[in-house]
Amino acid sequence: METFFIVRSLSYGMIPQEDKVRVNARIPRPLYDIICSRYDTIAQAIHSGLELLISQDDTNVHTPDIREHTQAQADIQELTARLGERERVIAILQADLDKAGQREEDLKQMHNNYFLQVQTLINQKAIEAPGNKKQWWKFW
Repeated sequence: METFFIVRSLSYGMIPQEDKVRVNARIPRPLYDIICSRYDTIAQAIHSGLELLISQDDTNVHTPDIREHTQAQADIQELTARLGERERVIAILQADLDKAGQREEDLKQMHNNYFLQVQTLINQKAIEAPGNKKQWWKFW
């Protein structure tokens, strides 16, 4: 009986390399300890576990039902609506920002015009001859 087990182990390990695929997984330490106590190698444990999964009925496999699909569609529609709303808000804020920039330019221009006008008045007063002043009592 031991010889058969050894031969079985050797035949299991003799599968050609091109027919094998490497799989890796991270598992919790307690599960690893249990596997090491029950199986000789991790490869045997993985092989046994995958064969057990294949042998089970397909009814145990989780398939999304109609409610989950409907809920996902509703979520997608809600998110699409929210995205459209956000895009409209962004467009409104961009328009407000453009208007504010235009107002700032208008205020700068008005400020420049005001100071140009004041400077012109100062220059006119400086150009007038100091002797041509009207007396204060001649107001007409």
